[in-house]
Amino acid sequence: MKPSSRRHVLGGVLATALAISLEPWRALVRSAPPPLAERLVRVVRDQVSAEVAGTAALAGAVTARTLSAVVDEIGATVPGGVPALEAASRGELADLVRQRVADDFAELRVVGVNGWIVADTEARVFALVALFRGDR
Repeated sequence: MKPSSRRHVLGGVLATALAISLEPWRALVRSAPPPLAERLVRVVRDQVSAEVAGTAALAGAVTARTLSAVVDEIGATVPGGVPALEAASRGELADLVRQRVADDFAELRVVGVNGWIVADTEARVFALVALFRGDR
């Protein structure tokens, strides 16, 4: 066997061994949960309407302009903050948002968005939808 062909064979064997040894790590990468902003966006059923309302909210009611800043604003209003949101399951996350919206209305933390009166938290979640869908 020529030295160059031996190198190719050994390189192929090494590459195969490396790929096999990394296989268990691929499952970890694939199963990582989506970022919190995306999880919050998924709580909203009507994405198209939320995007329209979110764009309007970004024009006035919501001052944050990035996904992470809006997530931080939402987290600041939830007991336990952003870590509590990150630890929540999908159902728990939806419940937390629903509870914040109800609390906002009860405490008159509301804003006008396109002629609608919405809770502060609702406006922020809509803004997340607009920012997230705008990044696609």
